[in-house]
Amino acid sequence: MTNLRRNTNFFVIYLGGFTLLLLFISVRLYFHGGNEQLCVLILLLKAVGLLASYLLVLGSLRVPFFKRFCPTSPWFDCQLVIDSPAGKIFGLVHAADLGVLYFAGTLLVLVSSAFSPDFYYHALYLGALNLFTLPYTLFSVAYQAFKVRRWCALCLIVQAVFWLEFWQFFPFVFGTPAIFAFSLRLLYPVILGLGIPLLLWPLVRYLLEKAYSPRGSGGVFQQKEMGDSN
Repeated sequence: MTNLRRNTNFFVIYLGGFTLLLLFISVRLYFHGGNEQLCVLILLLKAVGLLASYLLVLGSLRVPFFKRFCPTSPWFDCQLVIDSPAGKIFGLVHAADLGVLYFAGTLLVLVSSAFSPDFYYHALYLGALNLFTLPYTLFSVAYQAFKVRRWCALCLIVQAVFWLEFWQFFPFVFGTPAIFAFSLRLLYPVILGLGIPLLLWPLVRYLLEKAYSPRGSGGVFQQKEMGDSN
């Protein structure tokens, strides 16, 4: 249990540091005025979605302290939903991994373009990207309700974030006539922001699997259990 408590403490410390950084950026955006004020709620939504998606990744790795964030009850069972066939897209990629990539990438784009005069175009691109997430939310809710017959609280949080994002991006995508200006200068922050998590996540996922896998000597919890049994 000592090892589990230590890893839980590390998670809380990282979460606290990320929260403080996010708070600093949000306050600066709010008091900067103009378009930057519109970023604050979207920024917070993306942070919530990123955290929930990351916790779902830990659930897919069966990390012991995951149950603290998504306990089991007669109505809720996150692990059952994660392990269901719908937990993977085309049976290949965990939906939670795609959630991490989406929120981390769009969060980087948002932060990097918040003070840019091209913010409108970047928000328009992010709003268009958000539209592609909405059909999956309907499928996921229906699958949980009628197929698994259990709810995944963290999954529902992610899906709610998608729709709240849609509400925030609505003025950019539908409120005014869309002016598309596809140029390398405008697309570069979007490509870079989405590309960095895409390149780094396989390594991060590998390190998480190595650290938290219950099988093999590489898992820290497995090592602890073997030490306790001795």
